[in-house]
Amino acid sequence: MPASRTALLTLLSVIPVPNAAAQTIYWTDIGSSKIQRLDLDAGAGVEDILTMGEVFTPVDIALDAAGGKLYWTEGTLADFMIQRANLDGTNIELQSRIWSTQAVSRST
Repeated sequence: MPASRTALLTLLSVIPVPNAAAQTIYWTDIGSSKIQRLDLDAGAGVEDILTMGEVFTPVDIALDAAGGKLYWTEGTLADFMIQRANLDGTNIELQSRIWSTQAVSRST
C-alpha cells in the first residue's frame, strides 16, 4: 500500500449512521481538523460539519442517530475530552474532560 494511502487511513475514523431512510457516513479527519459527512442518498458530496476552531484534533466518533447527536473524542497537549453536537454540527457541548494540564478551580 502506498505511504500516502496508509497515512490517510490512519487519519480517518468512519462510522455509518444506522438509519434506513438516509445512508449518511460521518468521519473525523485529524489532518485537517474536521468532522465531515457524506449523504449517499442525496449525492451532494462531502459536507464539513465541524472545522478548525470548532474542533482541534477530533479522533474517535460515535453517533446517536435516534437522539440526533454526534459524539467525538478530542485531544490536545493540554486536554483530552469527549464532546457532542447535533448531527448538523450545531450546539457543541463538552461532555467530559478526561485529562487536563490546566488547573481546575472548585468552589466550596
